[in-house]
Amino acid sequence: MHAVAVDSSTLSDFFNGEDNKHVRLLEKYIEKESLFLPPTVITELLSYKKLQSAHREEILTLPLLAINENFWIAAGDMRLKIMLQGKKAKLGDALIAQCCMDHAMPLIARDDDFRHFVPFGLKLAK
Repeated sequence: MHAVAVDSSTLSDFFNGEDNKHVRLLEKYIEKESLFLPPTVITELLSYKKLQSAHREEILTLPLLAINENFWIAAGDMRLKIMLQGKKAKLGDALIAQCCMDHAMPLIARDDDFRHFVPFGLKLAK
């Protein structure tokens, strides 16, 4: 089983005890210790007002993906192309997608908006 990255919404579901296909997939990667966080995800999660301290500690144990040299330019260019197609491309999602693409790492994501990044090289974990 290869490593994967995870989106904030899926980790939130996990911490809230949700049972869905994304959480079940996440649990498999947690067991194998092959789960990584894009830096944007850790920022989103740590800024949740209701984040429990135990969950904070769990988050801080997960390895972070590094930011590559041309990351910011590539993320901006990709986001622009998606928006010019009239599609939704939130800044946080673009940063998460680019980080995963830079590491050729699939993303576990409940958020359907990530589908707009797939034609640019994002792989969604299944």
